[in-house]
Amino acid sequence: MHDRAMEISADRIGLVASGAIDVAIRALIKTASGLNDRHLRFDVSSFMRQMDKIEGTDTRAAESTHPSILIRCRALIWFSLNEDFYTGNLQFSSKNLIQIDKRIEEDLQRFIDGPAKQKIANAERDVAMWMRAKTIVAKGTFTKDEQSKFKDEFGDQMLVKMTTFLKGLSKSESIDTVEAKLNESLSYLSTLSPTASRAWRS
Repeated sequence: MHDRAMEISADRIGLVASGAIDVAIRALIKTASGLNDRHLRFDVSSFMRQMDKIEGTDTRAAESTHPSILIRCRALIWFSLNEDFYTGNLQFSSKNLIQIDKRIEEDLQRFIDGPAKQKIANAERDVAMWMRAKTIVAKGTFTKDEQSKFKDEFGDQMLVKMTTFLKGLSKSESIDTVEAKLNESLSYLSTLSPTASRAWRS
């Protein structure tokens, strides 16, 4: 997410350097498509309207350091509408930038960062569940009280699954299997958020 914010900033530098929104957007489209001027024919307004047609999210975008090309183009257009930019004043007003950044953050949250945060939250929930399971198998018993706490934290469905899972294993098998599941969930969390993974391991 931090890298994506840096990418937006880098695009702004390119826009300021080029001095023209059409040039900057055409450069982005060339980068994304690999096409040159001879093959590249597009209507900027039509291209930008595609954002309104997007339904759902692309999980690959959530894992990428680069915002989608549509979001980057929209971010550049909003930035170009900043009165400081089109009047040639490069001492940008912080008030104007805050409004522009808010619009960009809403796009990132809706299409990219929101899904990314949800994936991290789900992965952390899995880690928490297997940590709880590790404590349970170490005791060698899954009491009614512990089952009630497990249900409150992870829900009825996960309680049924965990109970069924543990019934099919001996104590030694359950310890080894749960440990493997915990390490697997920590590794997956690490691919999504190394910082979150380190926090859970500490």
